[in-house]
Amino acid sequence: MVGQSIFRRLLYVFVAVVLGFLVPASVYADVPDCASKEWLEIAAPNDILFYCPQLKNNCESSSNGIYKGAQYSFSDDELKRLWWAASAEEDQAGEAGIKTELSFFANYYEESGGEPGNTQGLIDRITERYFAPEHNHGWFATVTGQAYETGRAGDRTFGEPTGEQISIAKDILNGGNRTIPPEIDEHDSISDIKNATNDGVAIDKSDRSQYISGKTIINNKMGSTYTFYIWANGEKKCTNGKICADPFGYKSNAPSGSYSEVTATNANYAGAQVWSDAEMQAIEANRAIYEEAADKYDFPWQVLAVLHSHETGLRRYNPDNGQGVYQLYSYTDGGRNANRFEPASEISEDEFRRQTIIAAEVVSGMVGDLNESGNIKRLFFLYNGTSQKYIDKALAMGFSEEEAKNGEGSAYVMNRYDEQRDPTSSKMSALWPGRYVKDGVYDSSSTSNGFGAFVQYEALAGSGSYCSGGGGGTIAETAILLSWDGNRSHSKSDPKPEYVKAMKEVNAYQEPCSGKGVCAPIGASCDQFVATVLRYSGADKNFPIFGPGEQESYILNHPDMYMKVETNNDVANLQPGDIFITTNSAKHIYLYVGDINGSPAQASASFNDRTGEHFNGVYFTDGGGSRFYNVYRRINI
Repeated sequence: MVGQSIFRRLLYVFVAVVLGFLVPASVYADVPDCASKEWLEIAAPNDILFYCPQLKNNCESSSNGIYKGAQYSFSDDELKRLWWAASAEEDQAGEAGIKTELSFFANYYEESGGEPGNTQGLIDRITERYFAPEHNHGWFATVTGQAYETGRAGDRTFGEPTGEQISIAKDILNGGNRTIPPEIDEHDSISDIKNATNDGVAIDKSDRSQYISGKTIINNKMGSTYTFYIWANGEKKCTNGKICADPFGYKSNAPSGSYSEVTATNANYAGAQVWSDAEMQAIEANRAIYEEAADKYDFPWQVLAVLHSHETGLRRYNPDNGQGVYQLYSYTDGGRNANRFEPASEISEDEFRRQTIIAAEVVSGMVGDLNESGNIKRLFFLYNGTSQKYIDKALAMGFSEEEAKNGEGSAYVMNRYDEQRDPTSSKMSALWPGRYVKDGVYDSSSTSNGFGAFVQYEALAGSGSYCSGGGGGTIAETAILLSWDGNRSHSKSDPKPEYVKAMKEVNAYQEPCSGKGVCAPIGASCDQFVATVLRYSGADKNFPIFGPGEQESYILNHPDMYMKVETNNDVANLQPGDIFITTNSAKHIYLYVGDINGSPAQASASFNDRTGEHFNGVYFTDGGGSRFYNVYRRINI
């Protein structure tokens, strides 16, 4: 990779400074400030994962789960064959395993001396044992090369990769967007591992649950020694009966020393820093315990960090009310039963771990699937007490009954999430003040400048919703991300996985025939698709989900956010992201996304007909010319 020695030097020094280690001035005297132009010229284009206090809200300087590497120029046919080769290595872990292996192909080739970007060189490296068996050399197995050449590995035959799978391979290899750090340069099947140890103590190499990222040392039968980092399925812990497949690791430099995956955003909608620098360091120190507890009950570890922050300020101590670090009122009966946490003092790491696991068990039983953002809001609301005053406030502010019950009106949950609920904004809604203060008294005029739990969660989880958006780009880019390519084969009733994920994150998901009269395949509704794009991109988190007529009324009622575009039935005046809505009872809505393959294009869905698709063709009338479109543009983003 370009400049890897520079990256490592800068990042190791930076981490040492952040953590307060005493590094002699001579070591980093010539190292640029992590927010300086010189640093950004190195880090930002390569999406280096790190936490820089001076870069409090620079969303372009980091990204969660993407490690930028050299870009290749494989043809679609070569990408197909590489998908086969990766499948031969890791298809037991599904698509996640194949992504990991594709990233590993490039990592291993470059770390072993290959020229970054040399397509033929990489192919030769992974197929050399198959094409030159008489030399008996090559790191990858013979069947890996066989799969590349023939689409078979022993008695297994791999089908033709879909268009989406080719796009994934292209993004990883040609786009350089890898799913594992560049230092990951070794992996084995369990059968090839000779032994494994934790702190010098032997573990059962076949028990994947005993492997600890950054600690487990693996010795394989080929004489290589390396440190375990991640499983093929992309997770650092193998729990809950998941198919984790092969362990991946590093032989020399540790990614954990040069990357921070704690947050990619750390800013709210207005760019204000959510977590302080000291809080970030405390979360780093506690993260392994949060993860251990959350993994046991299969929900995001960030939930525990947020609750820890709200309840005891990220400290490891027992308050004198007996409710412990996480203030578990019901579990301890308000600190009165045998579960009471004592003594009231600072606690050990073991006790903190014990309490965190108990909190995880309590949290896991409070609501439904905590991998859905709506349920996380609901959890935080329940945790703090679902006061009817907060529900009434949300209803008065225009939220639905379901949204109100999820805590949209609670400052504990949603304070400073958007300008109408931000006491530091001049545009705060007059309905927002009102909260419980000392001794359970409700003060109808009280506000707080603190961040709500869900705001903290999103900033910590790195959803991207406070930067260019959860979709990672503009309205048009997000629309393309969430929609199928209309020229490729796919089921019109099957939503793209990214679209499903986005709908759930922005509370636009509906099961067929559940609420709002949606009796159609999931996501197969034009209004639902456009609303999901606008919300998920971060362009408008409050855009109505159902009813093009309701959506147009909302647009017209927010002239500070939207303008009408005079088109003269010509694309010349359009900009990608413009919104088309029919004037005839507003029955259809779609998005203009700019040119695709040289022609103007749209992204849209259609009720009970198709989920999101993008394809060439922009029209200003339909229904045989009987329905005309108004065009609107989101402004002042």
